[in-house]
Amino acid sequence: MGLFRKKKHEVEWTKIGNFLLGVEKASTGRYLVCKNSSGEWSIRWGEGTMMFSMILVMLNNKDAKNYLHSLLTLQYAATTYTHDLVAMAEKQEIPFMEGFARLVEEQSAYENSVKNARQGEDGRSKEDEKALRELKELSEMESELKDGLSGKGDVHG
Repeated sequence: MGLFRKKKHEVEWTKIGNFLLGVEKASTGRYLVCKNSSGEWSIRWGEGTMMFSMILVMLNNKDAKNYLHSLLTLQYAATTYTHDLVAMAEKQEIPFMEGFARLVEEQSAYENSVKNARQGEDGRSKEDEKALRELKELSEMESELKDGLSGKGDVHG
């Protein structure tokens, strides 16, 4: 019976291609762990890193799952190559370096599009815009009431 119970801090894994992703809690913080399905390779990123946040954003975006698999494949390739990476890059034998750069650019563009969708043209959020419109309407109504009580806006007469 005890064999089938989950451990208190067991990691829930999400499968992306041949990789497993999970968030691990430790005394020093949270870590995003990536390992290949055979378990012979793994890498982890702390929650304060760009990779941690970028991968979590990509996990929550179904359109980015293919990019996420490519990113994980690039990480795997970059950390398991035994060749001289500098010499290979000079010979342009490392297309994954360019692919990684494009991936970072696309992720930045995606984050900017999400940010812009949440903000109005002048940088205010949609909630702020709504609150300002409501305040303006209340101010106009107050002015109309004052004008009506003072006789300035007398429509009858």
